[in-house]
Amino acid sequence: MNSVEEVLKKKDLYYTPKGADLLIQCLNPEHDDKNPSCRVDRITGIFHCFACGFKGNIFAVFGIQRDFISEKAHRLINQIQDIKVATRGVEVPPGSIPFNRDYRGISSDTYKQFEAFTNDMEFPDRLVFPIRDITGKIVVLQGRHFYSNGKDKYYNYPSSVKLFPYPQRVKPIQQSIVIVEGLFDMLNLHDKGMTNAVCSFGVSTISSKSVESLANFKYQGVQKIYIMFDGDNAGRTNADKLVQTIIGTSLFEAEAIMLDDEVDPGDLSVSDIKLLKGNMYEEQI
Repeated sequence: MNSVEEVLKKKDLYYTPKGADLLIQCLNPEHDDKNPSCRVDRITGIFHCFACGFKGNIFAVFGIQRDFISEKAHRLINQIQDIKVATRGVEVPPGSIPFNRDYRGISSDTYKQFEAFTNDMEFPDRLVFPIRDITGKIVVLQGRHFYSNGKDKYYNYPSSVKLFPYPQRVKPIQQSIVIVEGLFDMLNLHDKGMTNAVCSFGVSTISSKSVESLANFKYQGVQKIYIMFDGDNAGRTNADKLVQTIIGTSLFEAEAIMLDDEVDPGDLSVSDIKLLKGNMYEEQI
């Protein structure tokens, strides 16, 4: 049987241990990977370049027999790690640098508020956010690729963690919150003054089976939930569905806010937000 490290040595591929992975130069012949950005699971041989998105398996690439006994042990270790994550949470990796500049029309102060950071070794070319639960424990790190053409725009660590509406601790405005699709939609609204915004991490995260993830907001004084998804067919259709789902729980009032065609909450300006708030609430805030 061959281990991943033995395969890399046989192929004269230099590697650096990084936790449960090995860091190597990307195997994609079209990627000039001067700063190694490809991580290889040291047991299964599964690799993924976080710079170009190239992925596969070391054993398959080189036509070498895999060590299935070690893989079975590795899966058991992963299960144990998942239990640890559930009980103790995730930590921001050593060497991380707080993100302290304006980006995508959002101020550095907002990124600081949401603890954004970069870490070239662990999350190359990504802006990373610690996603905390209601207790304040980090349960997942979400990294967003800086480049629009980068593959796998979002990367979650651990990947097995089920995302939930974020942030979990909210400051309702007139006993209401606003749910948007994406993380940067939420950040933009906070940055422009709508500080009761929450992101759902996609239109399908909150379903009829997981709407209980919203119940926590009831105990923070929320009585009404506005749904403001993207201004496209998918956004409008799913906003209407979610409104009906929320109303069906009898926990909250719910209302959809429909944006103009091809407009996302992340596109809205300070004046846009001011106008929206004036229309949403009894008095302009």
